[in-house]
Amino acid sequence: MLTAYLHSARAAQKIWGALSVRDRVALLKNFRRLVIQRTNELVLAIQKETFKPSAEAVGIEIGTVLLTLNHYNKVAGRLLKTQKVRPHWMFANKQVEVHRAPYGVVGLIGPSNLPFSLTLGDAIPALLAGNAVIIKPSEVTPSAAELGVELMARAGLPAGLVQVLRGGPEMGEALIVQVDFVFFTGSTKVGRKVGEQCGKLLKPCVLELGGKAPLIVLKDADLKRAARAAIWGRFANCGQHCIATERVFVAKEVAPAFKNLLVQEMTRLQGQDIGTPYVPGGLSRFEAQL
Repeated sequence: MLTAYLHSARAAQKIWGALSVRDRVALLKNFRRLVIQRTNELVLAIQKETFKPSAEAVGIEIGTVLLTLNHYNKVAGRLLKTQKVRPHWMFANKQVEVHRAPYGVVGLIGPSNLPFSLTLGDAIPALLAGNAVIIKPSEVTPSAAELGVELMARAGLPAGLVQVLRGGPEMGEALIVQVDFVFFTGSTKVGRKVGEQCGKLLKPCVLELGGKAPLIVLKDADLKRAARAAIWGRFANCGQHCIATERVFVAKEVAPAFKNLLVQEMTRLQGQDIGTPYVPGGLSRFEAQL
């Protein structure tokens, strides 16, 4: 099965890699429009397997992908253009240029906690650089990535350029062996194994693993805003974030007041109905940029 995926990806990558950066950007702008138009369906696909509230599905997942698209669509031309560089003094009579070439096929192994933003979102820079992408999402949350890939096909990206490969850890291990570049998001424990395997294969990889993210509150901070930020940072997505707030360092002068505000805000936490559909217009900030 994996062989067929790779064959399709390499064929599509030749077509995609031959396009100008401007053409790739134009097609990904089509994808951005479709994400906005089909937001409600994406929310339901995310909720189907993660059960997260609509506000988090839109704000953390879909919003992140749209922001990523906006950023890389703006800077891709500058980052990928051919650059002339000054040669070493020993080669002063030579001209040197740096050309950015795609790796080929990128294998993207995603986690279960953010099944849309950490699959389709991470695929965007790889695609703009001219690569094909095979996504191996978590075996328990594949639906959002599959819908995202469907929207990319509708946006006009070549067939087979972005694919979803279902399966468990054994499929991820096989993917690492076959692709040209690996992007893994997950636990530090598994990340070490991925890094070790890529090292043995002399294969480039990016590992996005766990963290110990601190929140720092200085004495001149807006304490109410800081308290809300601490709660959001700790409890958003049920705390299942690599960047979730793990520790809070507070200036001694404002520590008692901050603690009181934190307790007050905690008492306001309420569950949300995950079945509440997305209300059109909630992404007006992005719609205005189209």
